[in-house]
Amino acid sequence: MQRTVFFIRDMDCAAEEQMVRMKLADNPDVKHLEFDLANRRLTAYHTDGLQNIESAIDSLNFGVEMVDTQVYEGDIASRDAIAIKKLLWTVLIINFSVFAVEIIAGLIAHSMGLIADSLDELADALVYALSIYAITGTMIMKKRIARASGILQLMLATWGFFEIIRRFVVPPGKLHRLNGLAEGAAQGLGQGAVGQVG
Repeated sequence: MQRTVFFIRDMDCAAEEQMVRMKLADNPDVKHLEFDLANRRLTAYHTDGLQNIESAIDSLNFGVEMVDTQVYEGDIASRDAIAIKKLLWTVLIINFSVFAVEIIAGLIAHSMGLIADSLDELADALVYALSIYAITGTMIMKKRIARASGILQLMLATWGFFEIIRRFVVPPGKLHRLNGLAEGAAQGLGQGAVGQVG
């Protein structure tokens, strides 16, 4: 493992930091990045490919210069990782608790509004859970988990949208009958699967 410090002349705000992160996100050699915007410095923890890393940053035309590089044998996890994990666990528990209360209340009251809001809380909770898993991971893993989180939220939003339309289109009495048929079909399939296993 190597620790290399770069001076990036035109990197002085979060926008440039994000651009550098995106440029290095697909590089499997990069394990961790630390930014010091005040001093316009980037510390990269990586295995090999120093030339490729410097070339990738230089392609942004921010004016990059390597300051120092040396072997690093310490822990690459961020010093704030433990505190961030605790915070994420706290908000995850809060969001999941709100989800549980709202989904139960929504099902009891047949309120699509409460159900939709509970799904939003569930999506947030799952994103926090994925963030806890990714916090000490590589840049590529974090990018993949961010993509998975976006897909998950889109799926939940799509389901909620079509559920609202279904409730407007299908009369209440017929809706209950359709739900009963669906539950009966699910139970039949489940019993059939159990029978095959046995």
